[in-house]
This record gives sequence, C-alpha cells and structure tokens, in this order.
Amino acid sequence: MIRKLSYYLSGLLFFLLTALPVPAQIYKYIGTQEGLSSRRVLAINKDSRGYMWILTHQGMDRFDGKNFTPYELRKDNKAISFFPDMNRITNSSNHDLWVYGKDGYVFQYNELQDTFKLDFDFYAQFPHLKQSPITATYFDSSDRLWFCCGNRIVRFYTDTQRFETVYEKVANEITSITEGDSSIFYFSTISDIYQVQFYPDKPSLVKRIYQNPKLRFSYLYYHPQTKQLLINTVQNSLFVYQVDKGTVLNLGNSLKDVGINVIKPYPSPGKQEVLIATDADGVYTLDMQTYQMKHLLKEDYESPNKMNGSTIKDLYVDEKRQIWNVTYPTGITIYSELYPAYTQLRHSPNRPNSLVDNRVNAILEDSDGDIWFATSNGISCYNLERNLWTNYITSYSQDTPNDNRIFISLCETDPGIIMVGGYMSGIYRINKRNHQVTFTPQMAESPRMIPDKYIRSLYKDKDGMFWMGGAYSLRKYNAGTGLSEIYNAPYPITNICTRDEKRMWIGTTQGLYVFDKESKQLTSYVDDSRIGGINTIYQTPDGRYTYLGTYSEGLFVIDNRTNQIENYNTQNSGLTSNNIYSIVPNRYGDIFMGTTSCLSQLYVKKKEIINWTKEQGFLSNSFTQDAAIRTRSGKLILGSNEGAFILPDSLNLPDKFTSQMVFSNLTINYQSVHPGEKGSPLTRLINETQELTLDYDQNSFSMQVSSINYDNPSNIHYSWKLEGFFDTWSQPSANGTIRYTNLSPGTYTLKVRAILMDTHQVFQERELEITVLPPFWLSYWAFTLYILLTVGAVYLYTRYQMIRKDRRISQEKINFFVHTAHDIRTRLPSSRHRWPKFKRANN
Repeated sequence: MIRKLSYYLSGLLFFLLTALPVPAQIYKYIGTQEGLSSRRVLAINKDSRGYMWILTHQGMDRFDGKNFTPYELRKDNKAISFFPDMNRITNSSNHDLWVYGKDGYVFQYNELQDTFKLDFDFYAQFPHLKQSPITATYFDSSDRLWFCCGNRIVRFYTDTQRFETVYEKVANEITSITEGDSSIFYFSTISDIYQVQFYPDKPSLVKRIYQNPKLRFSYLYYHPQTKQLLINTVQNSLFVYQVDKGTVLNLGNSLKDVGINVIKPYPSPGKQEVLIATDADGVYTLDMQTYQMKHLLKEDYESPNKMNGSTIKDLYVDEKRQIWNVTYPTGITIYSELYPAYTQLRHSPNRPNSLVDNRVNAILEDSDGDIWFATSNGISCYNLERNLWTNYITSYSQDTPNDNRIFISLCETDPGIIMVGGYMSGIYRINKRNHQVTFTPQMAESPRMIPDKYIRSLYKDKDGMFWMGGAYSLRKYNAGTGLSEIYNAPYPITNICTRDEKRMWIGTTQGLYVFDKESKQLTSYVDDSRIGGINTIYQTPDGRYTYLGTYSEGLFVIDNRTNQIENYNTQNSGLTSNNIYSIVPNRYGDIFMGTTSCLSQLYVKKKEIINWTKEQGFLSNSFTQDAAIRTRSGKLILGSNEGAFILPDSLNLPDKFTSQMVFSNLTINYQSVHPGEKGSPLTRLINETQELTLDYDQNSFSMQVSSINYDNPSNIHYSWKLEGFFDTWSQPSANGTIRYTNLSPGTYTLKVRAILMDTHQVFQERELEITVLPPFWLSYWAFTLYILLTVGAVYLYTRYQMIRKDRRISQEKINFFVHTAHDIRTRLPSSRHRWPKFKRANN
C-alpha cells in the first residue's frame, strides 16, 4: 500500500512538473575557450555603447557578444595585476568608463585613443598611508570617488581631477559606504552605522543610527524606492534599517555567516526586488517590500547545464533581465529566462542509477511510458515515475556472451518486449517484466544469403509486421506465422518508415527507396543525386509531407500529393550545417532538427529556420543519427554524444533580438589610427564618422565591422560594396574585415549590411562617404595653375610672334625706303649731267 501510494505521489509530481508552466531558465558560459583573457574574473559592467567590460586578474576585456578585446591597465609603463574583492567598474554621468578599487588606482577609459589612463593614485598622493589599507570605496551620483582609509575619507572628483580629504566624526575603521537621498551617505564601521548629511557651505551632520558591539558590519546597500538600508554582518544575519521609521529589522537566519560581494536592483512588475551576490552561497533575491528571500542561483554539482559556481564576485542585470554572474574562479555565467529550460541526462561514473553511457544512438518510449536508450555501452531504461535506471547488456554486466555492446536501434514488438539492434550480426530481445535478455543470431537462410549486421533500423508497422534494416538486406518477420522474408538492399539501410498502407520509405546510405509490400519490390524514389545518404525520416501524421534528414545535403521536404521536393541547406536557409541527424516535431507541427552544430527549428508555415546554439545556452552540438522522439507526456528527447536532452514539446525558439552594427579599428597603410593623432583623418571615432577624407598617400585602408549582439552573434554575417569602385555586394561572411588598397582619387560610398543568416534577411545597413584626395599636382588648383600657365605661355608665344612679325614688317618697310632712297639718290646725278646737253640741243 505504501509503495503504491509512493508511486501515485511520484506520478502526480511528474504530472505537475510537466503540465504546469515552469519558468524557463538556461545558463550560458563564457570562459577562456570563448576568448576571455583569464578565468579569474573580478568585476563586470556595460558601457553606454552596449559593450560589456570584464575586469580579470590580467586586465580589462571588452566583449561585444562574440569577440574579446583585451586591454592592459598600466602604471609606470608596467601592467598591473588585480586581485579579488578589490576593484569595481562603473560609468559616470557623462558615460565615461572608470575602474577603481581598494588598491588605490583610478583608471579612465579614453575612447578616442582606445586605451586606459591612470588618473589617480591614492598612495602616490598620500605616501604616508602606504601601510594603511583602503577599507572601503564608493562611486557616487556626483561622479566622485570615495576612499576610506581607516576613518579618513578622501574624495576624488573625476570631472576636475582634484581630490580633497574629508574628516568626519566617524570612530573606528570604516568598512562600507553607500549613498542615500539628498546628499546623505551611510557609513559602517565594525560595530556602528552612521548617517552623514553633507552640506556645501556648512559642516556635515553626523548621526549614529545603529550600534551593536556584538556584530561586525561589512556591507551597506541603500534601496531608494523603499527608502531602506540593507546591512550585512560578518557572521550574523542580514538587517534592514527603515529610514522613515528609524527602526532596524533582523531578517532572521538569512545569509548567516555568508559574505556579500554586491547587491544590485532586480525590479519586476509589482515587485521591488534586489539581487544579492555572495561568497560561496550563490545569488539570492530579496523582496524589499515583503522581505521574502529566495535562493535563485547556486552551484548544481550533478547537472552540467546548470549553475557552475557559488562564489559570485559581481553581477550585472541587462535590459532583458539576464544576469551576468562573475563566477570566481570560473569565468562568466549568464542566467537567462529567454530560452526554455531543458534537462541533460548524462552518465555518472560512480552512480549506477544513471544513464549507462553518454553516446546515445537511439531512443524509444515503450507502452508503459518508460524511456529506452541505446548507447555505445549497452541499453538503459529510465522509469520516470520512480527516477529509476535499469541497464542491460553493458560492459559491467554478465548478461551476454557477446563482446559487442554498441547498440543503434530499438523497437517494442509487444508490451514489455524490446528488440535491440546494433553492430553485431543479430538482435537482442529484452523482457522488461523479468529482465531476461536473449540473443538471436541472424543465420543465412540460403547459401546466397549472408548474415546481416549493423542493424540501424527496427520498425513495427500497423499490420504488426516487424521490420529490420541492416547493412545488406531488408527483413520482415511475421510473429503470427513465425515466418520471415529477406529482401536484398542495394545499400546499407539507415531508416524504415511507413509511407502509406501499401508502401514504406527505406532510407539508405545512398538515397531514398520505396518498398512495395504487394509486389515486394524495392525501387529508388527519385533519381536525384542531391539527396545522398539518409540519416532520418519523419512523415507528418496526415501523410502529406515527408522530411528527410541527410548527410551533407541538408533537409528535404517531399509533398506526397504533388511529389515536389524542397531542399533547405546552408546556402538558401538558416541551417548552420547540412548534416541533419535527427528530426522530431513539437506540438504545433514545427520541426526540430539535431545537426552537427546546434539544434535547429523549422517554422513550417513561415519556412524559416531558427537555431539554438551553444552561444545561446544549448550545450550540445553533436546529435546522433535518428535518435529523437516526442513522448506522450509532452517531451522532446534527443540523443547526442554528450547524453540525452529533454525539452518541452511546446518549445518555440525566440526569433527577436537586438543588435547594433559598429565600425572600429581603422588602419591606414596597415597602421592603426585614432582621432587627434598626427596625420590621422579622424576627428572623432570611426563609428561616429559620416564622411572620411583621406590624403592621396592614405588610399590603402581597412576597418572592422562587428555587431554588439549577445543573443546570436555568430549568426550575423556582413556584406559590403564600395560604390564608385566596385558596385557588386561581396559574399556574406562572418569575417568583418573590410580592406581596400590603392584607391584612385575620387569620392566613394561604402555600404555595409548585417545579414541574419537564419532568414538571409538584411536587418541593418550603414553608409560611409569616403573621399580620397588627389596629390597637389593632380588637384583642382594645380590644374587651374596648369591652365593659366598654358594660356600664359600661348599668349606670350603669340605675342612674341606678333612682335617678331611687326619687327620684320617694320624692318622690311625700312629696307624698302632705304632701297628706294638709294635708288633715287643714285639716279639724280646722271639726270643733272644729261640736262645741260638736252638744253643745248634745244637751243
């Protein structure tokens, strides 16, 4: 009776867990494998542009969702190392990024020069305090940094770079500081809490609001919405000081002997909650109105896809309410509710009550609702009601003389009777009721027949016939008559599925075949070399469509009414891999595909494919052939080389996300340039530049295009063209390096597109006007001068010729008159001599 009652309660619990909506929660992990410079992360924050900044032991990392850019923080030309519980990252009111801490250093990020500058060194300004540790720091709303050294307070003004020492009537060493309302600050010492009202023109008002010598106060946080001060102690519980009432509340045994690293607001509709990051106890939520505290995040030592640490040094809540946890010393763990929760079943070496092997090759739900897994080291049966695993034919068991324990197919022929096929030349029969295992070798029934092996598909049709597909043949067994039939197969069979009442789909390593039950003929479906090897076959319940998952050719969809075939591949759809290993539908009729790179969803009506990758928190990228089922209880179970994954069949992957295209890292002649540098064409960041003017010797340049995207950055590709040089768009590529060399002088328009590869749609486009100036000797003024010089030369030459001509004409005239005068002169004497003779003759 007790056992039945326990079964009933466990079944009711399972029903509630599967039927009632459960908040979706997944985890994404960022470590050195993803590009983080060090696993020892100390602080995190986001800047005004959307970049995530991560402080590690080695320096700062800037993260855009895909790429990391490391920065060293240097003092006296030497890189500084950072240590836990010392430093913070913050943004000032004018959006400057600051790094400060108990080591006394204050660094500011210079965005134009893309580097960090040391703006203030506490111990350099106060060398007599080098032996006194800084016990508390704080960055207030007026962009002032507070340093508490003992009971001495120093304020550094980040806007003017000046500092001042403030002495207040605070006894003992200050352990924490926080800002309240209206220039009120709260300070904690070992045993006292002070409220200090600062005035610009008169002494400050100091008031002790709480004292307890038995406690040691370690952390303060002011919640402005409820006007309450949270007070943490070293060994005792958490306290709340109600400012309006002046009363202190003890929150009981909460966070007893647990250190708090940081508290951040975590508002939600109708609630005023905060997140509390602790040392060694994960993250808590605290409702500041009801004081209800919940343990939100804590390390899960059994599940590989859950929280992977409990020491949270810092955290950041983004606009989608995703929590970026600084999990020391592991890296960054992102808690997200954007994607549905899933369960990963894995083999536990020291736990017999677990999956026998992580390489899951086939999955079956039997008539009792138990789940069977064929693995590379035996068979596992999982009883959901009792959370009980039963393993068969493993390397640890003695239930078979056969040395081969790699299994790749499952089928239930009768209630409680499970048939198992594998690499061996035969099949196993498991009786679930009495746990009896028997092996049936496949002997040749004639000299021409050979025993079959590599039994990849076991199938029971609606007529009760049992079918088996192996490397050499297709076999049918009639349990009623005890007779079997063998049909030769041209290629190894990978899958068997009903097409209609008279025909069956037969998938092989070299294409799709149809078996006619009446004529007993196996014929090729289409002479289409594109289809290739078949990994899995799924046919819709109404028989209208058949989906084929292939090896290296993508997804094929056959319309059984029109015989039209549609192909989805990496070139024409959002598929990230052409290897489709498993297909399973959700409750809405959309198709999920296990590939070699991720889990992909085909929205059937929209004909769009969305991917769930490791970037988005799904751990597996190595699904196995035809290992996927949809259970009667509303679960999708997919097998992989990393265990089995269980998801709700209501799963729909999100297709909305935010992204911002960014231009960066301009190089000219292979040298990086920054605004304000000598010879730099930039007066502001390249991302803010609308027109870029280059000198004639700067006509070889490159720049980087990327996207600030924390949802699916690897799914974004880029294409560009330079109008005026080459007007054709480049092929979309994940590589965002744009490079052009030896551009001729002129004006160009660089157009860049960001393309979502899921849908091959352009979701963002930017332009940049680029002008390459000609050299002086090819400039407008040079050509104007050339024209003027030419015109002047022509004019001078023409004038010279005209003067020369005039001179020649003048000379000719002179010569004429000279010759004429000479002639006249030479003729006159002879006339005088003849005249007297003429006169005498007349006389």
